[in-house]
Amino acid sequence: MKLKVNDLILARKTFKNKVKFINYIENYNTGKKKIIKNPMGSFYKDFFKNLNNARYYKSNKFLTFELMRINYHFLN
Repeated sequence: MKLKVNDLILARKTFKNKVKFINYIENYNTGKKKIIKNPMGSFYKDFFKNLNNARYYKSNKFLTFELMRINYHFLN
């Protein structure tokens, strides 16, 4: 997947290691690479860390509804 912002061209790529997948962003102009975290791994890490934290789920629910409201506003 490529993304172009002004003169900057970025691409999100995945490298398959023997054990896991490594996601990174590559700058097409300079060839530099920046490793990014796996979103599902981050989700499960937060999920199990906050398993008994009701405040975390309440704030997450509020944030999700707010993002849905904003998206709906932009699309309609």
